[in-house]
Amino acid sequence: MTSRYVTLSHKPIFRFSALSLMLLQAQYLLANENNIQAAVMPTIKIEAMSELDPIKSYIDYDQASVTRNGLKKKDIPQTIDTIDVQKYKIYGANDLSVMLQGTPGVSTSYDMRGDGINLRGFNADTGDIYRDGVRESGQVRRSNANIERIEILKGPASV
Repeated sequence: MTSRYVTLSHKPIFRFSALSLMLLQAQYLLANENNIQAAVMPTIKIEAMSELDPIKSYIDYDQASVTRNGLKKKDIPQTIDTIDVQKYKIYGANDLSVMLQGTPGVSTSYDMRGDGINLRGFNADTGDIYRDGVRESGQVRRSNANIERIEILKGPASV
Protein backbone atom coordinates (compact mmCIF):
# COMPACT_ATOMS: atom_id res chain seq x y z
CA MET A 1 0.00 0.00 0.00
CA THR A 2 1.49 3.30 -1.04
CA SER A 3 0.80 6.67 0.50
CA ARG A 4 -0.53 9.38 -1.75
CA TYR A 5 -0.03 12.23 0.74
CA VAL A 6 3.27 14.09 0.82
CA THR A 7 4.32 15.16 4.27
CA LEU A 8 6.91 17.67 5.33
CA SER A 9 9.15 15.11 6.99
CA HIS A 10 9.62 12.94 3.89
CA LYS A 11 11.24 15.55 1.68
CA PRO A 12 14.58 17.02 2.86
CA ILE A 13 14.13 20.24 0.87
CA PHE A 14 11.03 21.12 2.87
CA ARG A 15 12.90 20.52 6.12
CA PHE A 16 15.68 22.86 5.07
CA SER A 17 13.35 25.67 3.98
CA ALA A 18 11.31 25.49 7.21
CA LEU A 19 14.51 25.58 9.30
CA SER A 20 15.91 28.55 7.38
CA LEU A 21 12.62 30.43 7.74
CA MET A 22 12.68 29.97 11.53
CA LEU A 23 16.29 31.19 11.74
CA LEU A 24 15.50 34.32 9.72
CA GLN A 25 12.59 35.19 11.99
CA ALA A 26 14.75 34.75 15.09
CA GLN A 27 17.42 37.08 13.69
CA TYR A 28 14.80 39.71 12.85
CA LEU A 29 13.41 39.60 16.40
CA LEU A 30 16.88 39.87 17.94
CA ALA A 31 17.72 42.85 15.74
CA ASN A 32 14.56 44.67 16.82
CA GLU A 33 15.22 43.97 20.52
CA ASN A 34 18.69 45.51 20.33
CA ASN A 35 17.46 48.71 18.62
CA ILE A 36 14.61 49.40 21.05
CA GLN A 37 15.62 51.37 24.12
CA ALA A 38 13.27 51.76 27.02
CA ALA A 39 12.10 55.32 27.50
CA VAL A 40 12.65 56.44 31.06
CA MET A 41 9.85 58.71 32.26
CA PRO A 42 10.12 60.87 35.36
CA THR A 43 8.01 59.88 38.35
CA ILE A 44 4.90 61.98 38.83
CA LYS A 45 3.33 62.22 42.24
CA ILE A 46 -0.30 63.33 42.33
CA GLU A 47 -1.82 64.45 45.59
CA ALA A 48 -5.47 65.42 45.79
CA MET A 49 -8.35 65.09 48.17
CA SER A 50 -11.55 63.59 46.89
CA GLU A 51 -14.46 65.98 46.88
CA LEU A 52 -16.69 63.28 48.31
CA ASP A 53 -14.26 61.85 50.86
CA PRO A 54 -16.55 61.23 53.82
CA ILE A 55 -14.00 61.83 56.56
CA LYS A 56 -11.82 64.67 55.28
CA SER A 57 -14.26 66.91 53.46
CA TYR A 58 -17.70 68.35 53.72
CA ILE A 59 -19.64 69.71 50.76
CA ASP A 60 -21.46 72.94 51.45
CA TYR A 61 -24.44 73.05 49.14
CA ASP A 62 -24.77 76.68 48.11
CA GLN A 63 -27.57 76.20 45.57
CA ALA A 64 -31.00 74.86 46.38
CA SER A 65 -32.57 72.44 43.94
CA VAL A 66 -35.91 72.43 45.75
CA THR A 67 -36.97 75.69 44.06
CA ARG A 68 -35.92 74.40 40.61
CA ASN A 69 -34.50 77.73 39.49
CA GLY A 70 -30.80 77.35 40.35
CA LEU A 71 -30.64 80.35 42.67
CA LYS A 72 -28.33 80.44 45.64
CA LYS A 73 -29.84 79.94 49.07
CA LYS A 74 -29.09 83.47 50.20
CA ASP A 75 -31.07 84.90 47.24
CA ILE A 76 -34.26 82.95 47.99
CA PRO A 77 -36.74 84.57 50.43
CA GLN A 78 -37.66 81.22 51.97
CA THR A 79 -36.20 78.98 54.61
CA ILE A 80 -34.46 75.93 53.18
CA ASP A 81 -32.90 73.31 55.44
CA THR A 82 -30.34 71.09 53.72
CA ILE A 83 -29.34 67.78 55.25
CA ASP A 84 -26.13 66.17 54.02
CA VAL A 85 -26.93 62.46 53.86
CA GLN A 86 -23.25 61.52 53.59
CA LYS A 87 -22.60 62.72 57.15
CA TYR A 88 -25.27 60.39 58.49
CA LYS A 89 -24.05 57.43 56.42
CA ILE A 90 -20.60 57.74 58.01
CA TYR A 91 -22.17 56.96 61.38
CA GLY A 92 -24.43 54.24 60.00
CA ALA A 93 -27.76 56.10 60.10
CA ASN A 94 -29.70 55.07 57.00
CA ASP A 95 -33.24 55.80 58.18
CA LEU A 96 -35.01 58.93 56.95
CA SER A 97 -36.62 59.57 60.33
CA VAL A 98 -33.19 59.65 62.00
CA MET A 99 -31.87 62.10 59.40
CA LEU A 100 -34.84 64.45 59.86
CA GLN A 101 -34.75 64.21 63.64
CA GLY A 102 -32.90 67.47 64.36
CA THR A 103 -34.73 69.63 61.84
CA PRO A 104 -37.01 72.23 63.48
CA GLY A 105 -40.68 71.97 62.55
CA VAL A 106 -40.35 68.41 61.22
CA SER A 107 -41.65 65.41 63.12
CA THR A 108 -41.33 61.86 61.89
CA SER A 109 -42.81 58.53 62.79
CA TYR A 110 -41.57 55.10 61.86
CA ASP A 111 -44.02 52.64 60.35
CA MET A 112 -43.41 49.41 58.45
CA ARG A 113 -45.59 50.71 55.61
CA GLY A 114 -43.84 54.00 55.01
CA ASP A 115 -42.24 57.13 56.41
CA GLY A 116 -44.55 59.34 58.47
CA ILE A 117 -43.43 62.95 57.99
CA ASN A 118 -45.22 66.02 59.38
CA LEU A 119 -44.11 69.56 58.53
CA ARG A 120 -45.37 72.04 61.15
CA GLY A 121 -48.43 69.89 61.78
CA PHE A 122 -49.27 69.20 58.13
CA ASN A 123 -49.00 65.68 56.77
CA ALA A 124 -46.20 65.55 54.18
CA ASP A 125 -46.45 61.86 53.33
CA THR A 126 -48.80 61.95 50.38
CA GLY A 127 -47.59 64.60 47.97
CA ASP A 128 -44.77 66.70 49.35
CA ILE A 129 -41.86 64.36 48.71
CA TYR A 130 -39.86 64.87 45.51
CA ARG A 131 -36.97 62.82 44.18
CA ASP A 132 -34.92 64.55 41.46
CA GLY A 133 -37.80 66.99 40.90
CA VAL A 134 -40.44 64.30 40.40
CA ARG A 135 -43.22 63.86 42.95
CA GLU A 136 -42.93 60.62 44.86
CA SER A 137 -45.40 58.87 47.07
CA GLY A 138 -44.60 58.92 50.75
CA GLN A 139 -46.56 55.74 51.37
CA VAL A 140 -43.56 53.47 50.78
CA ARG A 141 -40.23 52.89 52.47
CA ARG A 142 -37.55 54.27 50.19
CA SER A 143 -33.86 53.55 49.99
CA ASN A 144 -31.37 56.25 50.90
CA ALA A 145 -28.52 54.57 49.01
CA ASN A 146 -28.44 57.03 46.11
CA ILE A 147 -29.59 60.19 47.92
CA GLU A 148 -27.01 62.97 48.11
CA ARG A 149 -28.94 65.51 50.16
CA ILE A 150 -32.36 66.25 51.61
CA GLU A 151 -33.80 69.74 51.21
CA ILE A 152 -36.75 70.95 53.26
CA LEU A 153 -38.56 74.03 51.98
CA LYS A 154 -40.37 75.99 54.69
CA GLY A 155 -42.64 79.00 54.64
CA PRO A 156 -45.72 80.00 52.62
CA ALA A 157 -44.36 78.59 49.34
CA SER A 158 -43.97 75.13 50.80
CA VAL A 159 -47.69 74.47 51.29
